[in-house]
Amino acid sequence: MSFFFYTLPTYDQTQYRPIGQVIATHVEAVSRGRAFLADLVGMFGNKSDLLTKKVDDAAAGVLTTLQEKALAKYPNAVGIVGLNYSLSEISSDENSNFISLIASGTVLVSVNQMKQSAGRKTRRNRRQRNRCTN
Repeated sequence: MSFFFYTLPTYDQTQYRPIGQVIATHVEAVSRGRAFLADLVGMFGNKSDLLTKKVDDAAAGVLTTLQEKALAKYPNAVGIVGLNYSLSEISSDENSNFISLIASGTVLVSVNQMKQSAGRKTRRNRRQRNRCTN
């Protein structure tokens, strides 16, 4: 099963259960030359392919980080719903510009995996109780 992302918080509640939230941040540096060219393009009212690519790279990076964090915290995670993005431009001076992208969402696990996991825990608990009483 592949990992999925949905911006809407809707999902098949018979198939998946929410288990927790995950937040990730990704920062991309924007070179001085790229920022200058984007300013030039902007003066003429055109689309900046250079900055568009940078934002796309940041979005791909934050989704990768979000998935890695979700799987590290919840190994049985199958997806994230209610995905929310926040994009900021950070500039400390004329020479350094950054794009910061923050994403968050609710992690889902498969109901079938939860049942299997619960079954294993129940059997393990029974074995431990049997050892204690013997």
